Amino acid sequence: MSIVEKILLLLALPLMMNSHQTDYAFYFKSFKEIQEELLESDYEKSVRKFEEICSEINHVPSIHLALMASASSKNFDCESAEKFLQKAYLNGFEYGKGLGGNFKFTNCEFIVDGLYSESKDVIELRFNTEYKSVLDSMFILDQECRQEFDLEKIERVDSLNMKKLLELMELYGFPSDKLVGHCTSDNVKTMILHFDRDWDNSKFGFILENAFSNGYIQPNELAWIMDRRTLKKTKKKQQYYYEYKKNMFEGLQEKEKEIVNQRRDSIGLHKIK
Repeated sequence: MSIVEKILLLLALPLMMNSHQTDYAFYFKSFKEIQEELLESDYEKSVRKFEEICSEINHVPSIHLALMASASSKNFDCESAEKFLQKAYLNGFEYGKGLGGNFKFTNCEFIVDGLYSESKDVIELRFNTEYKSVLDSMFILDQECRQEFDLEKIERVDSLNMKKLLELMELYGFPSDKLVGHCTSDNVKTMILHFDRDWDNSKFGFILENAFSNGYIQPNELAWIMDRRTLKKTKKKQQYYYEYKKNMFEGLQEKEKEIVNQRRDSIGLHKIK
């Protein structure tokens, strides 16, 4: 069976929903541990643990799959590298774009290159290209006005982008890596971070929490956006997770620190000491 045929077979498989509630806080905490184990050169243990936690969730972030493919390649395990990278493509990984440009597949280039060239067209059929194109154009405007340091233009562009994004999400859903590609999805999160008009998280709070519960946004991304909003609205300059400006954590009372760390743990962030 060719690589393309394998991918088409995967595309045809029905989504297998878990009978229990997906716990992404546990998944993200576990993946952090796996990254640390990889640094300690405990490759086989890391792969086993990764496959175990992936079996417990509905959507594995494509970047995580690509990272494991890169680790497999580094350890001369080309069979696993191919398997993880194939799944990464299916979940929205865009090779060479955004964070996708940071991955190296040193010892398995022949497999990686063949998989990419043979599967590229098939994988892109999964993306909502119309949605992706509009979002990419919005992000270009987001970045251009900031490079110009035009505060009035920034406020105007952010306002228009926020309104447009809410309309698009109502029509197409949250722009996950699987729906629009990991690079476009990451850029959308950056745009949402800039939407300070949503100072009380009334527009995006529920949307982001729901996206997190589906594995479409990572704990630090969720915390950054929520904390930035909280800082904007509270006179005492408090944060909810203390991820945006961690140095402010030191000024809290011990009981407050305990509460913050409970919040952090609830979404898979490590505790601040």
